[in-house]
Amino acid sequence: MKRWIRSFSAAWVAAVLALMVTGSGALLYALPWEQKLSNAISGTEVQVDVVAALPAGTNNLGDVDVLTFPDNEPFDLAQVSGTALDVDVGTVSAGTPRVVEAAPSGRTNTAVDPDQVDAADVAANAARVSILCQNVGTEPAMVRIGATSGGTTGLVIGGGASANDGSGGTFTTRDQGAVYLYDLNGNGNADTQCVEETT
Repeated sequence: MKRWIRSFSAAWVAAVLALMVTGSGALLYALPWEQKLSNAISGTEVQVDVVAALPAGTNNLGDVDVLTFPDNEPFDLAQVSGTALDVDVGTVSAGTPRVVEAAPSGRTNTAVDPDQVDAADVAANAARVSILCQNVGTEPAMVRIGATSGGTTGLVIGGGASANDGSGGTFTTRDQGAVYLYDLNGNGNADTQCVEETT
């Protein structure tokens, strides 16, 4: 039996391909699977449209875990550690969570027996949070902050009924300057106790 082998010229092959392929190289007559794949391609990317709701379940999307929370969660804004919160003012129930302001780290007591000579009885202190001075004597004392001379201006803190009975006047400030104390009448016994709190 004879076989007939037909040869085609290069020009003929080129002409047939020109009829099947567009100028950009796309097939004019694509097979069904080729056409479906072409429809999913936009530029150089394959695109997928989600046309229905995602199925329910416990599977995660990527690294997003919507069923597991970090420690001490899920959140309950009405409670902290299982205890209900108190609002507004008034008595706070036992066990109610609260914010406690941190106490100063340092506290220094200074006893001063002022006279009528200008002197910095408590030095300036940039770390000072507050300073409280109380007259623990029977005579009035004048307290001044940052003054370098004179004893006629400032705040007078009166003496108590008896020395150190707690009835003497007080002075408090957050100023970080030097504290000057002055015996207003010059009679002595204008003793003053200063408590300085620092960070």
